[in-house]
Amino acid sequence: VSRLHHASLPTIQALVAAVDSTDAYEHGQNRNLTLLASKFGVKLGISEQLQEALDVAAQVHDVGEAVVPERILGKTGALTESEVNAIRTHPEAGAKIVETASHMENLISAILHHHENWDGSGYPDKLAGEDIPFLARVLRVMDAYEAMISDRPYRTALSRERAVAELTDKAGIEFDPQLVELFIDCLQTDVDFSEHALGELGAAGTTTIDVEPATA
Repeated sequence: VSRLHHASLPTIQALVAAVDSTDAYEHGQNRNLTLLASKFGVKLGISEQLQEALDVAAQVHDVGEAVVPERILGKTGALTESEVNAIRTHPEAGAKIVETASHMENLISAILHHHENWDGSGYPDKLAGEDIPFLARVLRVMDAYEAMISDRPYRTALSRERAVAELTDKAGIEFDPQLVELFIDCLQTDVDFSEHALGELGAAGTTTIDVEPATA
C-alpha cells in the first residue's frame, strides 16, 4: 500500500463522495476519468508515483465544486459573469481541500491547474504551455473529453467523433497538442478503451512525448 493511500484513503473516499453528491453529472464522469487515467498513464510511460497522483486527481479534481452553489452547477441557461466567477473558484478550493489529505505536490498542482489553457487563457493563474504542470495538462485533455461525451445540465452529450474533433481543433489553444495526439491515438488503438471506442475514425499513428521526471 502506498504512502498516499495508507495515510489518506478514507479522506480521499470522502472527497469523492462529496463531489458525487454535489453534482450528479460528476459521478459517471469521475468513474470514466479514473479508467482513462489508469490506461493513459501507461501509454505515457509515467512513473508509479505520478500514476498514483493522476488516478486520485481523476477522482477528486472537481471536489472544490462543493463550495459552488448547487443552483449554479445545475443551471440550464447561460451563466452570468458572477456565476462564471463562482465556478472558477473551484480549482483553488479543491487544491486546498486535498491539501488536508495529502501533501503530494503533483496531485495538488494537477487539481489547482486543470483548467489552465495551453495558450494562457485559462484559470486560475493563466499559465501557458509547459509552465502548466504536466499532470494538469494530462487531466485537462481527459476531463474535457469526458465532459463533452457526457450529458450536462445545459446540453446533451456530444458524439465521440465530435468530441475528438473538438480536441483536435483546440489543440495548441486549450490543450497540449502532443497530449491530444497521444490521447486520441490511445482511444483509437487500445482495446482496453473499448468503452470509449471511436468506431470508424480509424487508428492514428503512434507518437512519443517527453514526460516530466518523477517528483513528489
